[in-house]
Amino acid sequence: MPSEILSSVRLEHSQLEEMGVGEVVEMLRETSDLEEQTTLIHYLWMKFGADYDTRLEEGRAVTVRDLMEEVYEKACETREWSLIRLTSGLLRKRLDELPKAVTHLLVRQKQLTVSHLLHYDLLERLFSCNVGIHQVGMPSKKEEAITSPKTNEELKDIMYRAYADDPNAFTLSQVIILFTTIH
Repeated sequence: MPSEILSSVRLEHSQLEEMGVGEVVEMLRETSDLEEQTTLIHYLWMKFGADYDTRLEEGRAVTVRDLMEEVYEKACETREWSLIRLTSGLLRKRLDELPKAVTHLLVRQKQLTVSHLLHYDLLERLFSCNVGIHQVGMPSKKEEAITSPKTNEELKDIMYRAYADDPNAFTLSQVIILFTTIH
């Protein structure tokens, strides 16, 4: 069954749910495709958590977090942006330039809010989030205003509160904030 699923164009979490963890780990051993590896590791992350020992290597613990770090590095090398967004969000990576960008926006008297999207019509909402309106952020139940300069750690905590359940948005929001300081 694992090779049958691997041959499919895209792995679905519903397919993985039908399998045992041993089969999922075996699929991980067998594939060299970065997107498939990411899907399998993401499934293990969501199902068992980041600290789950996959037992990929005998005599050494290999956690799901370890594997996600490897995928993140490979995605960065190959510039697979969708994989970078997902893995960096799960690993709670943050951009070093973010505190400077936030301060830059605040000094220019822009209001900055961090919030989770209620809907995924990102392009439509992104364009309605014009810097000329003096606000960067999207409406949400989990909205938090940033009214003073913050450290990188404080910004990471704010972002995590807003995007804990959406690793892509965690990363994408940082990119949007940086982008608004350029234009």
